[in-house]
Amino acid sequence: MKNINLSLILAGLWILTKMLLFYLGSSNQELIGVFINILFILLITLGAIYQKVAKEKKLDTYGNNFKLCLRQAGIYIILVTAYIAIHFKYVNPDYLESRKNERIEHTINTLPPESEFTGALEGKTKEEVIEEIKGNFDIFGSVTMNTSIYFLLLFFFSIIYSILSPILYKKVILRV
Repeated sequence: MKNINLSLILAGLWILTKMLLFYLGSSNQELIGVFINILFILLITLGAIYQKVAKEKKLDTYGNNFKLCLRQAGIYIILVTAYIAIHFKYVNPDYLESRKNERIEHTINTLPPESEFTGALEGKTKEEVIEEIKGNFDIFGSVTMNTSIYFLLLFFFSIIYSILSPILYKKVILRV
C-alpha cells in the first residue's frame, strides 16, 4: 500500500469539519477550528516521525526529524490557510465584517464620558474618537490580514511542535 500523507488527510478532515460547523451554524466554529488545528499539527509532527521510524526501523538525527516535522506541518498549514482565505472571501464573507462591527460597538460602549477623556483622547470630541476607532478597526475586516495572522499562528505552533516532537518521541515512545 502506498504511503498516504497524513498532512493531506488531516487538512481534508479539518476542511470538512470547518464546512460542517459553518453549515450547522455553530457559534463557536472559529474557536473549535483553532483547537482542532492545534491538535492536528501535533498529530502530524508525531505521525511524521512515527512513519519514518516504521519505514527505516531507526530514529534519524534530531535535525532531520525537525525538518521532517516542519515540512509535513507546512503542507498542512498551506492547505488550511488557503481554505481559510477562500472561506473568508467567498463562503462566509460577512463574518469578518460582523466581528469587526462587534468589536467597534464594544469599544464605543466602553468609552468614558467626553469630560473624562485623558491622554490621547484629551481635547477630542466623542464623534472624533468614534471615527478614529472605526478607522483603527478596519484592518480587522481584511481577509488578507486575518489569513496572515492565521498562517503565522499555525506556523508558530508547528515550530514549537517540531522542536518538541522529536524529543518527545525519543524519550517517551522509544524510551531511549
